[in-house]
Amino acid sequence: LGVSCVVPGLTATPFISDSRSYDAHGTERMGILMRRYGMRSERVAHAIHRAIQRNSGEVHVGLDCHMVAFVQRFFPGLLPWLIGRLYPRLVSGGKLRMRGSG
Repeated sequence: LGVSCVVPGLTATPFISDSRSYDAHGTERMGILMRRYGMRSERVAHAIHRAIQRNSGEVHVGLDCHMVAFVQRFFPGLLPWLIGRLYPRLVSGGKLRMRGSG
């Protein structure tokens, strides 16, 4: 019996957009970001298949996931602080702030 933990990064699926949240506008905007910048679900499926074949313990998929794992490992308090600072900037009153959208 083998167990593999696959940790995907942003994946372009409607998972977030279809969910319910106390912050409907924020959830919608995060869903837009995930669909725009996320990797294809086939890439995650391939990583799952490969992890099972190789009996890998833990597999990170996507650059963003590798970056988060690195930050968590070497700077454990930084990630919660960054999320607290960045989320309100991404979602402000239901309006997505992106570079070039003034």
